[in-house]
Amino acid sequence: MAEVFRAHRQGARHDTQDVVVKRLFPHLARDPKFVQMFLTEARLCSLLVHPNIVPVFDSGSSTGSHFLAMEFIDGCELGEVMRLAPPSAESLPGFAAFVVREIASALAYAHDFVHPEEGALRIVHRDVSPTNVMLDVEGRVRLLDFGIAKALASNDNRTLSGTVKGKVSYMSPQQARGLPIDHRADIFAAGVVLHELLTGRRLFKADNDIATLALVAQAEVVPPSQINPHVPAVLDEICLRALAHAADDRWDNARDLVAALTPVVDNLGWRASRVAAQVALAQTMRPGASAAVDETRTALRFGDGRQQAASHERVVSRTRLPVLLFLVGLALATAALSYARWGQGTQSASCPAPVASPTPTMPAPVAIPPSGLPVSAPETARPQRNRIPHGGHSKPHERAKKPARWLDLESAQPPE
Repeated sequence: MAEVFRAHRQGARHDTQDVVVKRLFPHLARDPKFVQMFLTEARLCSLLVHPNIVPVFDSGSSTGSHFLAMEFIDGCELGEVMRLAPPSAESLPGFAAFVVREIASALAYAHDFVHPEEGALRIVHRDVSPTNVMLDVEGRVRLLDFGIAKALASNDNRTLSGTVKGKVSYMSPQQARGLPIDHRADIFAAGVVLHELLTGRRLFKADNDIATLALVAQAEVVPPSQINPHVPAVLDEICLRALAHAADDRWDNARDLVAALTPVVDNLGWRASRVAAQVALAQTMRPGASAAVDETRTALRFGDGRQQAASHERVVSRTRLPVLLFLVGLALATAALSYARWGQGTQSASCPAPVASPTPTMPAPVAIPPSGLPVSAPETARPQRNRIPHGGHSKPHERAKKPARWLDLESAQPPE
């Protein structure tokens, strides 16, 4: 529902900080429902301060556009890491346990958040998925995009009839059926992410959303160890409990999920440094990762009711430049070779080796008719060996450069 820009924020001491500016699409800014969702994200994220949640620095509206500015995360989405540089089958259990433990830590904080004035907000994210999880270059796991999060303690906690909010493949069975939900819907979504990380494949995926919703509503889950034999039995139990069909059969809260995953992470020896190595590998595998980008970042100033933006991007590919130079050199070499062959052919056909003559004899002058045009040789005349170019050039290289019109001096006849 929004477009995202990379920008920099200027501080009071003229220092700059990279940020991400998220701006609601203009056509959605006219819809009060989308505006409310956007403002809810800005409000909730500005309140939540946790190492596993991407913070929001500023928000507002300018020239009719709603925006928020959040921390720029140098890293990759979780789905991108799994697509470009997935860990080996033996390493997947440790990687999955570490990542989902950090996600559960962020969810536990959001679920239990207490506003100093409004009390417990009972926040439910409702959109936990690999595309909303960032892994930075230091190996930290960051949860973002609270755009459809719901504060159940708010005055209006209803969902419009017939609407589904969130990604279909990561919904809980209750959410897919449009039933009331609570924080355990996020636990189910975290279980889906855990299952997919352990197995390396999608859990609920069909040809269309309707068929996928049917799979989610049934919630028939195969233990991850049946797909990846390297998954220990304890992770099977943790994952299947998070994916229980009935909400009462799941983990009571995200804190309990964190407590269950922590000893598994410790036993498998996974740390943030190993996650950082996966992120670095994924960044090198990105398409165009070797391109040198010279960009003038978008400059935005907030708070004065105006938006001053100027952006320009210029991308120069390091891989294309050598290819371009090679092609130019090849073209020049081909042209030079063709020119040399043409010169040799002209010289051998038109300018044979000169015949030695002790005393060159000058031919009779050519008569010029009254019309002022020189007399040309008859069409039947053939080139002779002692013809010279018009203009008196005698050097072979000059003849090759300037194959001027020729006068056959011996066959030229004066006019009658």
